[in-house]
Amino acid sequence: MTRVSQASPEKSTNGRSTRIEARRGLVRLSAKFFPEFTARQAERDFLTPRRGISTASEQAMLATGHRFRVPFGTGHLVAWSWGDGPTMFLVHGWGSSAGRMTSFVEPLVGSGYSVVAFDAPGHGQSDGKTSSVVEISSALRAVTEWTAAADQVRGHAGAIGHSIGGVAIALAVHEGMGLKRAVFIATPADLEAPSQEVAGRTGLSPEVIGRMQ
Repeated sequence: MTRVSQASPEKSTNGRSTRIEARRGLVRLSAKFFPEFTARQAERDFLTPRRGISTASEQAMLATGHRFRVPFGTGHLVAWSWGDGPTMFLVHGWGSSAGRMTSFVEPLVGSGYSVVAFDAPGHGQSDGKTSSVVEISSALRAVTEWTAAADQVRGHAGAIGHSIGGVAIALAVHEGMGLKRAVFIATPADLEAPSQEVAGRTGLSPEVIGRMQ
C-alpha cells in the first residue's frame, strides 16, 4: 500500500509566507533600481481585475434575460435585459460581474421597470484584460447609447451601482450623462486609499506608490 503524506497546515502557511516575503523582496529591489518600470507594473496589476464567477442562482437569473453584445473599444461588452418599463441600469463592482446584481431584477421588473445589467470591461464575459473606473464609466455610456432607441419608447429610470460601479456612475454623470435617479451602494469616496492598500501589501515604497497613482 502506498502511503500518501500530506503537508501540515503549519507548513503550508509557512510556505505561503516565505513566497510572499520573497516576492516583496523582489519588488523592493526592482523599485530601488527601476522605480518607473515597477510603478507601471504595479499600475497594471492594480487595473487587472479577477474574473467574477457567478453562482448557479445568478447564472439561472441571467439565463432568463435577453443577452446581447455592445461594441466597446476593440471588443464587446456582454449585457442582459429584462422587463418592459422605464430602464434601470445595474453596474457591478470591481472583480465582480452582472450576475452579482441580479437580485435586483425581480423586484424592479415586478415594480414595472425594465432592467439592463452588463459585465464591465475585463470582467465576467466581456472582452478585455484590464479595466478602470474610467473604462467602466465609458462602458455604462456605451450601453445606454446602445439601448437609447428602446429607452425613448419605454422611458429611462436611472442606475444602481455597487462599490466601484457607483464611482463609475458618478463619473458618467459628472461628464454629462443624464440620469433621473442614481443609487450608490457601498461606494468609496476616493481611490487613493484602496491603491495604497494594494500597493502596501506588495512592499512598494511611497515613491513608487505615488508614481503608480
